Amino acid sequence: MSIESVQNTVDVKKTGGEKKEKLQRLQKACRDFESIFVAKVLDSMQKTVGESELFGKGFGSDIYKSLFQSKLAQQISEQGGIGLGDALFRDLAQRFETGEEKQKNNFSIQMPGSINKSPLQEPSGPVFNRVQKYHPIIQEAAARYRLPLQLVYGVIAQESAGNSRAVSGAGAKGLMQLMDETAGDLGVKNSFDPYENIHAGSRYLRQQLDRFNGNIELALAAYNAGPGNVEKYNGIPPFKETRDYVKKVMTFTKKFSALLKNDSERK
Repeated sequence: MSIESVQNTVDVKKTGGEKKEKLQRLQKACRDFESIFVAKVLDSMQKTVGESELFGKGFGSDIYKSLFQSKLAQQISEQGGIGLGDALFRDLAQRFETGEEKQKNNFSIQMPGSINKSPLQEPSGPVFNRVQKYHPIIQEAAARYRLPLQLVYGVIAQESAGNSRAVSGAGAKGLMQLMDETAGDLGVKNSFDPYENIHAGSRYLRQQLDRFNGNIELALAAYNAGPGNVEKYNGIPPFKETRDYVKKVMTFTKKFSALLKNDSERK
């Protein structure tokens, strides 16, 4: 497959020479990968059918056999191959093009499975609506554990963007992203159950507030990085993730406070 043949999926003709050169390098890398793959397949096939007399059995026969297989694999790949290189190039070329377009438009990408998810939507948009679905549970938990309603909203928005099935790369689960050990300590049987998750997360947040004398920012830092780290550094730990986490939750909390007030007034 030539560079020009991907123009149906990747707009190469409208690109400058630099992008075309990158695509050419990408295509070569894909062909090289296919060549290596084919060589491995040939080697495996040769071992399956037994030794051949073609290269003899003397000194250097293994080297000749390896060189022959590599050259044969290279020729197969350059003559159209088995389609693996083309398929790989087509997929990567599309991703390359899509990635550049997103950079041009300053789009942000939300990686799945991050330890603490950072919802990219504005709090007044889809995130608020998703979290608000659990309003009765949040309201009950906030009252039970003496927490500001908007704070629980903010933590849920930052932790899972209102996705009750969210799982982080570290294994935290549910709306308030409970680790299994913490969930067990809090008596949770199913972290994906919104009621259990919100009540347990709110209880844990209350524990951190009590531990740090009602200081919301320190409690949030403890929720994110663990209370031990907050005590170790005598304040918010110097971790970028934790500092960003605290700022984002506080931002959500402030904006949700206004939204909840407006929603209450409309009712």
